[in-house]
Amino acid sequence: MTKSASLLIVDDDARVQKLLQRYLQREGYQAYCAGDGKDMRRLLAQHPEIDLVILDLILPQEDGLDLARYLRGETDLGIIMLTSRSETVDRIIGLEIGADDYISKPFDNRELLARIRSVLRRRPIAPSSAETAPPETTPHTGPSVAPESLSSASEIPEEQAPPLIIGHKTAQFGVWLLDFHAQCLFRWQSGERVALTNAEYKFLSYLLEAHGTVLSRDQLLDHVAGRDRHPLDRSIDVLVAKVRQKVEQDPKNPELIRTVRGAGYMFSGDVVFTKAPPKG
Repeated sequence: MTKSASLLIVDDDARVQKLLQRYLQREGYQAYCAGDGKDMRRLLAQHPEIDLVILDLILPQEDGLDLARYLRGETDLGIIMLTSRSETVDRIIGLEIGADDYISKPFDNRELLARIRSVLRRRPIAPSSAETAPPETTPHTGPSVAPESLSSASEIPEEQAPPLIIGHKTAQFGVWLLDFHAQCLFRWQSGERVALTNAEYKFLSYLLEAHGTVLSRDQLLDHVAGRDRHPLDRSIDVLVAKVRQKVEQDPKNPELIRTVRGAGYMFSGDVVFTKAPPKG
């Protein structure tokens, strides 16, 4: 039987801890609470099944950004930053460090729940602690989609294809395949799943959709950050470097994501968009 995902709430407000813990447990999750970085590390050591950390930005001793740096350097856990601050710079720094998402207090519990589910879908989760997902978002775990059903990629052996989600739009480029619905990146030959943060997914999917077209930093920032963008923000350059590290064979000499001096960035590789047909 599949177990529910395990979450860790890190917040120094005991009331917030209890409210979130009760709500998330009612939604079927196992939820633990920590009041600071020391408690967080202790609980992570005691409960290796934890899949995602809901991390408050303002904490005693070590703030949320320091803890996010620690988590991203030592683990592959999902991270959702939680804060009462509204400054764009804090949000951008959190995402650049590697947080998967960011939500400001006060928030609707249903919005937090939706963000948790989204992050868990994008990040690889151990089978023993995988979230029970609705049927329409459950990855197809049977035989991979036959290559003949992907007419533009028929040269790929069936046994090498990653476990696609039936009916979802995908983009194949080089050795990679991006599932737009699950927001997951797969390596074709091994089926390896590469986790993407929310910002990385938005950037890569937008670049793929516009392949062959130069996109300015402003266009990319508008798409990734929306109304929270800052006119002098340069985080796109950091985001480009992170995505190149994941998809380029040699990130220092990129062949897929090209810099167009004075103009922006362009995806220069071949892209094949497909949609795996429904069964039957």
